[in-house]
Amino acid sequence: MKYNTEVYCVVCKKKFSAWKTHLFGPRLNIQCPYCGSLPRHRHLLLYLKLKTKLFVSHAKMLHVAPERCFWKMKTFKENPTLERITIDIDHTGITDLQMDVTDLKFENNTFNAIICYHVLEHVKDDRAALKELFRVLKPGGWMIVKSPVNRQTNRTQEDSGEMSKKEREIWFGQHNHLRQYGRDFKERIEQAGFNVEIEDFSKNFDEELRAYYGFFKHKFIYLCKKPRISIT
Repeated sequence: MKYNTEVYCVVCKKKFSAWKTHLFGPRLNIQCPYCGSLPRHRHLLLYLKLKTKLFVSHAKMLHVAPERCFWKMKTFKENPTLERITIDIDHTGITDLQMDVTDLKFENNTFNAIICYHVLEHVKDDRAALKELFRVLKPGGWMIVKSPVNRQTNRTQEDSGEMSKKEREIWFGQHNHLRQYGRDFKERIEQAGFNVEIEDFSKNFDEELRAYYGFFKHKFIYLCKKPRISIT
């Protein structure tokens, strides 16, 4: 089969002749014409379906600032035994609760799984957020975290509070990003108590298949696990 004759969106389960231009950028040929998913959304969903049991077993999951394409397509409704709670700091109308990730209103050890995807770069105190996410995750549970990481840089670069929106756009890629993580991102997560595995999930797909599903090479997943023996 020649995958590059068409493309397939795993979020909305539709085929197209090509991806469309994403207006924020702009970047050519990356956005689903129907549900609006981007490469990072399709990459995440494939990982969840192929590498976890989230869609086939009972679990309670926290989804921080869920992506609109997942909400639109009711992606996580595929598993009727999955109890999914969604939160966002803003009242977007698509989340269950309005909540600050640095001050979660949940009991300790509440969730089996957490998704925190492209969130931490927006949070002023990301270390506090990671501690809260660790606290509410059950021992033995897992969290998937992803943020823009410059793998050419050892240390994370942050806004001290004096940068303008334009400066943040230049240095961090977007005006609402407060930092650009370096290779120390893994260490930063581990300091909250997690055991972290960095997975190059994209290496399981050849170039043709990546084009078919619409994501890029060397996109890493940070799989963060809470030890089964925990002091929390």
